[in-house]
Amino acid sequence: MYKYLLFFFLLSIGIQQECAGVVSKVPPCFKKMQVNFFERAIVEKALNLHLVSQSSWALINKNLNRRSSVVPIQMETIAKRMRPNPLSPFDIEEANKLLIEILFTIFRNTMIEMNFSSESGIREMFLFIQSHQPDIKTLCGVADKKSS
Repeated sequence: MYKYLLFFFLLSIGIQQECAGVVSKVPPCFKKMQVNFFERAIVEKALNLHLVSQSSWALINKNLNRRSSVVPIQMETIAKRMRPNPLSPFDIEEANKLLIEILFTIFRNTMIEMNFSSESGIREMFLFIQSHQPDIKTLCGVADKKSS
């Protein structure tokens, strides 16, 4: 219950900031990943691999899409409390770590609400979905620090 209260608190703060005209420094390629992470076909493959009832797939996808729409606001809100803030100046590695934490929480909460309670199964499905995403550095055209 406390997780939900925290979520809605952070969401309300984020909405207030968004309405106040807070300007984001997040590149468009990263914003795209924030809201498009849970691609329907990939999510359904993950659900199928873990024998999640096909009758619940549409609702799971709907919930993931709805919750993903507020990820940019959540990121801005949480990042502003971090030192250093990974979004200002934009640090792709740290921002991506935060993004993955937020997306995992969204996925986990959605699956638990759908009565799928296997933590290992939830983590495996999320990792499957994550493994089918484009590399964020490649997507954003950022050179790897190790190669420079």
